[in-house]
This record gives sequence, structure tokens and C-alpha cells, in this order.
Amino acid sequence: SVVYIFPSSGTFPVNLQVISDVPETTSTTLNVIVNPLPNASFSANDVCKGVPVTFTNTSTIPSGSNVSWNWDFDNDGFFDDATGQVAIHDFQNSGTYTAGLQVFSNLGCIAQVYNTVTVNPLPNSTFTFENVCIGDTTHFTANANVSSGTISSFSWDFNEDHIYGDETGAEVDHEFVGAGNYTVYLQVTTDQGCSSVSSGYVTIAPLPVIIFNFNG
Repeated sequence: SVVYIFPSSGTFPVNLQVISDVPETTSTTLNVIVNPLPNASFSANDVCKGVPVTFTNTSTIPSGSNVSWNWDFDNDGFFDDATGQVAIHDFQNSGTYTAGLQVFSNLGCIAQVYNTVTVNPLPNSTFTFENVCIGDTTHFTANANVSSGTISSFSWDFNEDHIYGDETGAEVDHEFVGAGNYTVYLQVTTDQGCSSVSSGYVTIAPLPVIIFNFNG
């Protein structure tokens, strides 16, 4: 009894020769079929925190077919977190994660692969301002940071329509049309395309009404 590992898949003729002490010699040949392993692979895009990652199987096999796909998202070596050719997982926090795919062929051959995926952080932002009187301009100053990457844009919404195109920039001026209370929104975006929104409550004070009497 011998053990031999063939260097590749395919059909290999194996010859056995038996020699007795007479001496006599006999031999026989059998074909050994070595089935191919799947070429395990998958694709996954980097995302922003709060966005689930979509994993898509891209595995191939030279002959036969792949019949099952198991996923490992917590990098514990067990492919028990999801099944199927497409899987979705939310990593909850920002960071770089290792995810794995295990592929089974219809001939019982198994292959696996691990890749990394990055969950980019959201920026943190605030802004400051001073309440003013109607007719005056309100000056807004934004402050923002992100744990990795850089801040690439500041976009403002002054009319509460949640369309961030009224002003752009870290420092802006805006004049409100009437006295009252306004909610101002600031959207900050990083160079990785991740955005967060902060808001502030602005009060525009009315002008006093002047009334006086006199005796003629």
C-alpha cells in the first residue's frame, strides 16, 4: 500500500508490477481520476460604517460544477455565518475585516479563500454660530474630524429640505428672510465618500416696534 499525491487534476494511468520468488512477473494498469479543486474567489466592495457589505461569489472550476458556498465573516475558521453565492453582512463598526469563502464541487472537492474588506469610518462634525437680528448675516463655522482619511467637503442646508446645496465650505454666511427659529443642517463628506449630518437650532430675533406719543 502506497500513498502518492498527483501534481494536478486529470486522468493518470497507474501501473502495478508484482514479482514472485519463482520468479514470475505480472502487471496491471488502472486509471486514477484526480478531480480538480474549485478556484475559490469572491468580490466585495469597501463600504462606509452602517452600510452592509455585499459578498459575491466569483469562483470557477475547470470541470464539474460548484454546488455550495459557505461564508466565514468573523474569521474564526468556521464557515458557518452564511450560505449561497451572494451574502450580505453588516460589520457594525469601522475597520478592516477578514472574510472567507468555502466552495464545494459536485465531486466532493473543497477549496477556500480569505480576503479583506474595509469599513470606512463616518466623520464627526459640529458647527458654531451666533444668533442675530433679522436683516443681519449669520456666520457659520464648521468643525469636523474622521478617524482615518480626510474631510473633503462641507455642504449646508438652510431651508430644511435636506438637500445639501445651499452653501459649501467650512465657513459660510447666510441671511434668513424672516425672524423665527430655523434648523440648519451640515453634511460632511470624507475622501472615502462617507457622510454624516449634524444640525443646529438658529434663532433670528425680530426688530423692535417703535411706538411713541406726544402732546401738541
